[in-house]
Amino acid sequence: MSESATWRASLQEKKMARLRGLLVGLGVMAVAAGSLMGWGVALADNAPILTPEQKALVEQTVKEYIIAHPEIVQDALLELDKRQKEAENAAVKSALKTEAKAIYDVSAGTVVGNPKGDVTLVEFFDYNCPYCRKAMTTLDALLKSDPKLRIVLRDLPIVHPPESIEVAKIALAAKNQLSPDKFWDFHKKLFSASRIVAKPQALQVAKEAGLDMARLDKDAESDVVKAALIDSDRLSQILNLRGTPAFVLGDEVVFGAQDDEEMKTQIGAVRQCGRTVC
Repeated sequence: MSESATWRASLQEKKMARLRGLLVGLGVMAVAAGSLMGWGVALADNAPILTPEQKALVEQTVKEYIIAHPEIVQDALLELDKRQKEAENAAVKSALKTEAKAIYDVSAGTVVGNPKGDVTLVEFFDYNCPYCRKAMTTLDALLKSDPKLRIVLRDLPIVHPPESIEVAKIALAAKNQLSPDKFWDFHKKLFSASRIVAKPQALQVAKEAGLDMARLDKDAESDVVKAALIDSDRLSQILNLRGTPAFVLGDEVVFGAQDDEEMKTQIGAVRQCGRTVC
């Protein structure tokens, strides 16, 4: 099953779970209402709230009401979705502050562009993500047009494991031997190596770049590289990243490949007010 199909199935299961929870909640409210209306409820300690007959009546009443007014289920789910999204957004906003040091940690990523730039854009990406390939062309244009832009590349190899993981390890090891400009060239060549980039293609690109292959192999299996991948995965969960590419810019997480002008507008806004929208 593809990543997108898995995500859709997970989303559907979450919706069904919310629906089941809603129905249970309606049943509880009906039970409470029945108690208040004097259905002969026993209040003694350890006594059942309702008799089996009363419980069956409550369930039938709730069922009939929902069938007669199915829109209440949709309305309730929409409201629940709204509240959950608000809670998720608040959690992400908080994480962007509390996890800022980890998000921008250059030891866990690779810096390209101006290392002292006035705006930093963090990209979580996978070399086997077609949308990341599209995003790479956008970032390439931004680097050429914006000399004050600093980009931190964070490998998040989730699209095509284990190949993506092996390629990410090689890329993280390669940065030890390449200047930012040379690494960006290496980065672009990895994306164009083949439709599915695996370890052989990555090693070939590294060889063509003139890297010390023995050192590359050693660095790729280092604890530093492993820690970088683990931390990127941890951050992806905290920031609720559902796929790649995903960007941290200012006080926002931006999902999906953006076109040049849209990204330029957001970067300009961050320069002006610290947010993607002023």
